[in-house]
Amino acid sequence: MNLRITAFSILITLLAVSSTARDMTLEKITTDPTDMSATRGNIKDFNGVPCALVKVCTTASGMVFEGGIIGTPEFKAGEYWVWMSKGTRFLRIKHAQSEPLMIDFADYYSGGLESKQTYVLKVSSPETAIETVTFRVSPADAVLAVDQKEYPANGGIATLNLPVGEHNYVVFAPGYTTEGSSFIVKSNQTNKIIIALDPKVGSIAAVSMNHGTTQAQSSQQPTGTVDFASVKAEADKAYDNGYYNRALELYMKISDNSGIQNRIGYMYKYAKGVTKDYEEAVRWYRKAAEGDFAPGQNNLGVMYESGYGVNKDYAEAVRWYRKAAEQGDKHGQYNLADMYEDGKGIEQNYTEAIRWYLKAAEQGHSSAQCQLGYLYRNGKGVAPNYAEAVRWYKKAVAQGHDRAQYNLALMYRNGEGVDKNDYEAVRLYRLSAEQDYANAQNSLGYMYEFGKGVSQDYAEAKKWYMKSADQGNAYAQSNLADLYYYGRGVEKNYYEAVKWYRKAAEQGNAYSQYSLGFCLYKGLGVSENRQDAYHWLKKAADNGNQSAKDFISSHTF
Repeated sequence: MNLRITAFSILITLLAVSSTARDMTLEKITTDPTDMSATRGNIKDFNGVPCALVKVCTTASGMVFEGGIIGTPEFKAGEYWVWMSKGTRFLRIKHAQSEPLMIDFADYYSGGLESKQTYVLKVSSPETAIETVTFRVSPADAVLAVDQKEYPANGGIATLNLPVGEHNYVVFAPGYTTEGSSFIVKSNQTNKIIIALDPKVGSIAAVSMNHGTTQAQSSQQPTGTVDFASVKAEADKAYDNGYYNRALELYMKISDNSGIQNRIGYMYKYAKGVTKDYEEAVRWYRKAAEGDFAPGQNNLGVMYESGYGVNKDYAEAVRWYRKAAEQGDKHGQYNLADMYEDGKGIEQNYTEAIRWYLKAAEQGHSSAQCQLGYLYRNGKGVAPNYAEAVRWYKKAVAQGHDRAQYNLALMYRNGEGVDKNDYEAVRLYRLSAEQDYANAQNSLGYMYEFGKGVSQDYAEAKKWYMKSADQGNAYAQSNLADLYYYGRGVEKNYYEAVKWYRKAAEQGNAYSQYSLGFCLYKGLGVSENRQDAYHWLKKAADNGNQSAKDFISSHTF
């Protein structure tokens, strides 16, 4: 069926035909000591520690990465560049045509990723059907861009071979309104899309700035001064549809504006239409900040706090956060409060932290609301007040804040400020867990394992423990190991138990250190090795595990 798209209407009718795909697999993982990309890139995490670079080699587009990732992954010539914090163990790779692929680097490299090291992962691509899509655009000289790539439309017609699935397009031409939307390519059918742009009056062909006044020349007839909003609206539309090169081109034409300078800084920071460049991001953020634009001041503070594009300087971060905060910027208020709470760049002061968290929270900043709940619950800078903690947690929960959902669930579990209610705790744990908050996933697994607030269900317990464990949560790894060790809801499997005990033990979990030592001593799921057993039992004992202390005193090694 033909699709006709005008400035204000869209008509789409496509037949639904299923397609099959092969799940992604990790074919190979290596380090390349001759590849200096990680060193040259000099990307650092929020603590100023140099990152590792993971290159994921694949022919598939549309990959999504989760884990200890710094910045936005970049796709370069058949490989994704993913910067990750030192010590990171887990990387989850997602694709619309495949089940997620979870990689545990500790299975290959003890201690996880190393700073300034390049790791190369070869990942099989999901097999996706390809279909032909014909675009008919007018005017005939319009530029067609699909999935952020421009294609020639000879005589107003472009024929593309695209994978089955969702895509985005933008069509633009001088003197016409820009159009952009999404569309779905389905298999075994004719895919035709017709796009007709509407002419606009006084459209912009060129923009120059003169002492803050926007001057324009029409691509049709000269119209004199062009409203700044017209350029910004077209740039914003291109940006919202993911066509960042076009957006940046337009933003640059009106870059005397502090808000636009802030947006350009953001684009350089997160590689939107340009190569990632923290120093250039700082330059644009500084322009916005010195123009007294509060969001730019906050963003410049973030760069100083993280050491991106400038030398890390907490005091300078505080200075810019304060400027933004005093103008009422809720993000600046939250960040300033965080600096007071942690004593970074300024003397630690919980009273001041609460004062600024409160200002941000009253503007609806959900993380500030959650943090106020934490401070009231734990009596930091204020007398412990469970009722007040619950009040602020509930405000953040109403906005879907995952950590607030988890913390409020704890209040219901313990009966702090509310009547003890395991059913409500389960509801809140689930809300948080479904947002991939690892602590909540582990807690929800516990509730299922022991039938707290929900019918006992070992299969559900395992499901949630696994989700949390895959994110590196040591408690979940330990709990999952117990299911395998005792055969709860799964076939007893000492090998799997030892695998998960080891993952948790390596993160300092005392119970798992004891359990791993016990299995090594007894030869359960692993070859008997009393020397290694003593190593782990001693660690557990040093971490206060009484069972390990008792075992060491009653056994020979």
